[in-house]
Amino acid sequence: MNWSFEILRIRGISLRVHITFFIIVILSALQWSDLGGGVGGALFGVILILLLFVCVTLHELAHSLVAQHYGIPVRSITLLPLGGVAQISKNPDTPLHDLLIAVAGPLVNILIAGVLAVVLGTGLHLNVLAGRGLLNGDFNQPTWTNLLFWLLAANVSLALFNLIPAFPLDGGRIFRALLAMALGYPRATRIAAAVGQLLALGLGI
Repeated sequence: MNWSFEILRIRGISLRVHITFFIIVILSALQWSDLGGGVGGALFGVILILLLFVCVTLHELAHSLVAQHYGIPVRSITLLPLGGVAQISKNPDTPLHDLLIAVAGPLVNILIAGVLAVVLGTGLHLNVLAGRGLLNGDFNQPTWTNLLFWLLAANVSLALFNLIPAFPLDGGRIFRALLAMALGYPRATRIAAAVGQLLALGLGI
């Protein structure tokens, strides 16, 4: 991908960062500088966004390693301001392989959220996020405990968002794989794509 550079190579997979990724790092620093005040808040914002993208990388790496397990070459993972993109060179041979590759990413986010919940000694509550996506209570202060809470909420959000059955999200791929077991890939892809379009239209409305 143009305008990206390699920072690491894992099992032959090039981990790359797109130059525009730094936009989200700067925006996070500015936001937390306003919330927390000064250099300390800005540093908190940088650390938070970098750790969040570590979680995104682990999500994409899970897809990639499962794909490699089934003999599918993976060229690279590129980090962008809106997330990560794994360049998998071909489609899986069977719907079951497709299903397992798609499930792997959200499963990693669920596992990370579970570990963070144990570390924090808290359960997940439906009101953990306010209406605008900010944590309720005093969670908008730059403390290490709040850092873990934000990562917990982010991983739950990543898992839930990716499980929406809208192709080409992971949930859409899971949906297509399940359909393909009975209907074959061409018909399953058409149905999954149509459902994804309907969901996108509904969300837009």
